[in-house]
Amino acid sequence: MPPEERPETGKKANLLKGVILRLLDEREKQLKTQDRACAVNFDFSLPGKTVQTGTTHPITQTIEEIASIFTRMGFVTVEGKHVKLPQVGTVVIGDDVEIGSNVTIDRARFDKTVIGKGTKIDNLVQIAHNVIIGKHCIIISQVGISGSTKIGDGAILAGQAGIHGHLTVGAGVMVASKTGVTKSIPAHTKVSGFPAQPYMKEQRLQAVLRQVPVHIKTIQKLKKRIDQLEKRLNHG
Repeated sequence: MPPEERPETGKKANLLKGVILRLLDEREKQLKTQDRACAVNFDFSLPGKTVQTGTTHPITQTIEEIASIFTRMGFVTVEGKHVKLPQVGTVVIGDDVEIGSNVTIDRARFDKTVIGKGTKIDNLVQIAHNVIIGKHCIIISQVGISGSTKIGDGAILAGQAGIHGHLTVGAGVMVASKTGVTKSIPAHTKVSGFPAQPYMKEQRLQAVLRQVPVHIKTIQKLKKRIDQLEKRLNHG
């Protein structure tokens, strides 16, 4: 690290340390106010060990809460202000990769963001931190991939598709244009729609939806005829 960057990095590290200590203090206070904390002696030297069936060790809960900070977009809220956390990872771009205009590839938080060999990326694509893109993928314009998502080899993401974070999109998957992917997708699957579902299922659903106005008119006509028949019956 260059000497001129050390003071600023040190400030950020101290700030991060302060946030973690504050969270630990808050968690300790919460445990002291809980009835079960008053009735049970916890051994904080055994993280991950359950204290009774169906519960998680308090120190593990604290670690999970702290870890959730690092799954956000690089900021933590301190005293009502959004403070940037240092991003110290890297970006690794494989051989024969093409990256279009105005593509954003975020460096990883700790490890690395990877663009696999032979992948082609169109213009205006957002690739968030710690994303792993496999080999020979095709990513079309205005696709957005949230953090820590893994894209398998040979996957195709069509224009304006959005991929939620911490998912796995399997090898050979085809994601249709404007699809919203909210769950992991198994390999060699074609999906469409929001939320993403098998392509043909979504096409059938869209075909049915287009017929809804016609069905509404039919239902209205049937209702009118039923009303007329009921009037005749009521008047004998």
